[in-house]
Amino acid sequence: MSMKRVSNEALGERIRLLREDLKMNKKQLADEIGMAPSRLSRIESGIGEPTFDQFFALASVLKIGVYSLVSVESPEWESRLAAIMESVKNSTEVPEYA
Repeated sequence: MSMKRVSNEALGERIRLLREDLKMNKKQLADEIGMAPSRLSRIESGIGEPTFDQFFALASVLKIGVYSLVSVESPEWESRLAAIMESVKNSTEVPEYA
C-alpha cells in the first residue's frame, strides 16, 4: 500500500498555514528546528523540501503527524485545516506575516 504524497507547493502551504496558526514567524520556526529562515522560506514557497530529519522536526513543532503533513488523504490535516479556517473566519485580528 503506497501513500500519495502532496506536491512541494502543497506541503509548503501546509507548513505556512500551520506556522501562522501557531502565531510563529519564519525565523521562530526555523530556529526551533535548526534551519536557516531562507531555507524555510524556500520550502514554504514549494521550491525546496525538508530533509528527512527536518520533516520530523517540523511535524513535532507544528503539532501534526508526519503522515498528515505529507499525505494527500489525511483526516488529521483536513480537521486541522477546518479549525484554522474557522479561526480565521472568527478572527478580528489582521494576521502578521513574516
